[in-house]
Amino acid sequence: MYFDVGLDIEAIGSRPVKSVQLLLPFRVEEARWRTGARYALDLWEVAGQSDTAELIFGGPVRQESSADERRVESSRLTEPLHFIRIRESEVAPVEKFKQRDDCSLYNIPLGKSIAPGQRRYIRLRWQIFGTRPIWEWKRGGGGARVDLRISDIRESRFASEERSLRPRIAEIERVNFFLVLPPVLHVIAHSPAFNYLRRLEHEAWIPYLWGTAHLAWKRVLVVYSWRHSSDAEAKPISIENPFRIFLDFGRAVPESCLYRIMKAALFVVVVLLAQDHWSLVASAFDAVTHVNLFPLLALLGAGTLLGGLALFERVRSWTQNRFLRPRVWLRRVERSILALTHPRS
Repeated sequence: MYFDVGLDIEAIGSRPVKSVQLLLPFRVEEARWRTGARYALDLWEVAGQSDTAELIFGGPVRQESSADERRVESSRLTEPLHFIRIRESEVAPVEKFKQRDDCSLYNIPLGKSIAPGQRRYIRLRWQIFGTRPIWEWKRGGGGARVDLRISDIRESRFASEERSLRPRIAEIERVNFFLVLPPVLHVIAHSPAFNYLRRLEHEAWIPYLWGTAHLAWKRVLVVYSWRHSSDAEAKPISIENPFRIFLDFGRAVPESCLYRIMKAALFVVVVLLAQDHWSLVASAFDAVTHVNLFPLLALLGAGTLLGGLALFERVRSWTQNRFLRPRVWLRRVERSILALTHPRS
């Protein structure tokens, strides 16, 4: 899973802004991107392509670029955006949050300081390692729940490091949030109402999302959109006025009990068909125990498969957000193997 963030930052006060801190509702995957960045990928280059910029900003754009800044104009924007880089190699987690499995706090150095009174735009991508609490699978693969909260401090009273951040939480004038999922997950309940739903134009988005979706781009994907804009009636998002999105998804074709029994029966058939390949083992086992091996294997196979499915359903949602250190270690081993078999060009 990936999480893209675009921030339009205004420098308030008398001192220039050289970096920002971003509190994310998940643990970040510490993996090397194709650029060599360890935590976040700067989307300055890919978002600067004319076709991609039209998709991001919702219409034709005019761009003027220099070495460290890009001016973006569009009829969909109330004012031009000044797009700057981040120093992605220097993005680092804040020490107090390094062992948290439900959130991450990162310091993001800017490629160019923002002078007082100026606004600048950055865009970056994160890879999600621990989905809690933003995403939670239901038992039995029956769906998932999404719980996104912006500037919501109700749970921060349990952690001193989070309470210390309250005075530094900035107001947010506008939020555009997009969730891209396969249509096999259908909405049971949601709050608030969608801004719109649409099918993702996957071929158009491939240059922007290159390297993130792999073979998934051959499938149909659905975009869910929400929008909040402060005006005379709506207040800016703040700790007094948080913004929350909740969704409850079910699977279009849930795995019923009959379906699991059919899978178990198929496993039994495979075991029985393999008798000829295991005749020597069966003979040796029969000679020692005087027990016919393969009916026993078939019986144990069916029971083991059904029991394993039940056990997996019970522990999956519990383990996906625990055992942080072993999972981090296994991911490092996996990345090392992938780096050897698929070296970066």
